[in-house]
Amino acid sequence: MVSKYTKEQTTELIADRIIRKKKARFVQDQAKYEGYIYKLSFYATMIDIETSKAQYRRFEIYSNVFMDTEIITYIKLFFYRFKPINEYSIWLYNDQKGAIKQVYGEDRYSPS
Repeated sequence: MVSKYTKEQTTELIADRIIRKKKARFVQDQAKYEGYIYKLSFYATMIDIETSKAQYRRFEIYSNVFMDTEIITYIKLFFYRFKPINEYSIWLYNDQKGAIKQVYGEDRYSPS
């Protein structure tokens, strides 16, 4: 099988993926340490209108309170309006502030 990447590019891609996984694990551990112990994961498929290509997104939300139906609805409405650009991102939901904040994912988000 012929790869479209050189050996150096492949090594660089693997190293980059390992670094990103370690950063994500650190952010997750830090969130839990700060009391964000409840987790909700969303998987989404976004269709690029211009190219008709599917783009997959995964985002995890950590909360400092149990996420009931009302909170989940609030979070869904938030992501309906603000679509994550990065294929993987981590967010925190703070019940006292009623705020959702992105803590991992380089590209932040795109208002629709």
